[in-house]
Amino acid sequence: MSRHDAAADSPAAGSRYSALVGVGAFLWMMLVLKIPLLAALWIVWWSVRAEPEPEETEAEDDGGSPHPRPRKPGPPRRGPHGHPTPSSPRRVRARARRRAARRSRTSTS
Repeated sequence: MSRHDAAADSPAAGSRYSALVGVGAFLWMMLVLKIPLLAALWIVWWSVRAEPEPEETEAEDDGGSPHPRPRKPGPPRRGPHGHPTPSSPRRVRARARRRAARRSRTSTS
């Protein structure tokens, strides 16, 4: 067995990899994830420093819309002041028609 093979099988080789993973995770947490935090702080700083917009005065106010919209017409009136409700159409079932047609054929013969 060579010296190189023995070093690859030693527990120190695995600990180097886990140390690199740990360093990468630490750098990710400490540097990269701070970017959104810094952006949020910058937005708050910018909004605090912004000058307020001037308020509108009454001279600039045009008074709203010129005319209100007309109301939609209501449903037709029923009862004593209007026409009575229309009557419902007669309900005719297909079976009843067939029976009536059979009866009329049998009663005429």
